[in-house]
Amino acid sequence: MRYLLLLLLLLASGCVSSAFSGANVVYRHKYLQDDVSNYAIRIGSWNTLRKQFPQELLKPIHLTVFHKVVLITGQVPNQEARAQIEQALKCVPKIARIYNATTIEPPATTGEQVQDSWLTTKVKSKIIASDQLYADKIIVVTEKRIVYLAGIITQQEADCAIALAKSTDGVKQVVTIFFFMTMPEI
Repeated sequence: MRYLLLLLLLLASGCVSSAFSGANVVYRHKYLQDDVSNYAIRIGSWNTLRKQFPQELLKPIHLTVFHKVVLITGQVPNQEARAQIEQALKCVPKIARIYNATTIEPPATTGEQVQDSWLTTKVKSKIIASDQLYADKIIVVTEKRIVYLAGIITQQEADCAIALAKSTDGVKQVVTIFFFMTMPEI
């Protein structure tokens, strides 16, 4: 009897959890649509690039997609390759804007990649710990110690995020791709 009661409680809690999850899905429907759209853009972008460029050229390239905006980071061998990659992505449907932050230099070493991952973790941790920011609104990408911050936020949130990133040990530069929303006066 005791095990049956425990089983019923577990099943009931699963149903309640599923109901709340279902409500969350309905509430977050717009966000889910954006996530699916961004994912489709990312897949379409990579498929386009793989058809046109050799794997060696694409290895040091990173694509970050948010709100139908594509941020290209990484290293390319020359200006021509940089321009060709950007031009190829202009053919991908539903991309609203492309920011090409690739640099003309040798690919990042494994040590540089580890350092960039660590810097991203440190900046994200500061954003999460901040009581002035919502971490899910700000994307953090690091390439060769340059931190890219992106998202749709208020000016006050942007100022806070920039200050946190700039105060992170090891960050060489902070580049922002923010779209600002204004909050109504109450």
